[in-house]
Amino acid sequence: MPDHVHVLVEAPPKHSPSKIVQVFKSISSKMLREEFLPQLKRLIWKDGVLWARGYYVASVSDGATTEVVREYINTQKGRPYKTPNDFEKLEVLRK
Repeated sequence: MPDHVHVLVEAPPKHSPSKIVQVFKSISSKMLREEFLPQLKRLIWKDGVLWARGYYVASVSDGATTEVVREYINTQKGRPYKTPNDFEKLEVLRK
C-alpha cells in the first residue's frame, strides 16, 4: 500500500520487535533525510516527524511460513520492487 512499509525481518529472540522497529525507523529516517530532505519537507505530515508512532508486528508460525509472508509482501498493490536484485538495479540506475 502506498502509505506504509512491509518488512520481513529475521532476528534472534534477544532482540525485541519494538527495539527492531525503533532502530529501523531511526536509521531509515536519517538516511532518507540525508538524501531526500527537500522532497520530504513537502510530504512530512508533522514538523520533523517522518514515521508515524505506530507499527504492527506479527510472527511467522505454522500457519504462515516465511515464504507465505514473503509472497504476501511481494504481491502488495503498488510494490514496485520484488527482490533484493531489484534494489541493486535501482542503485545502478541512480548513479
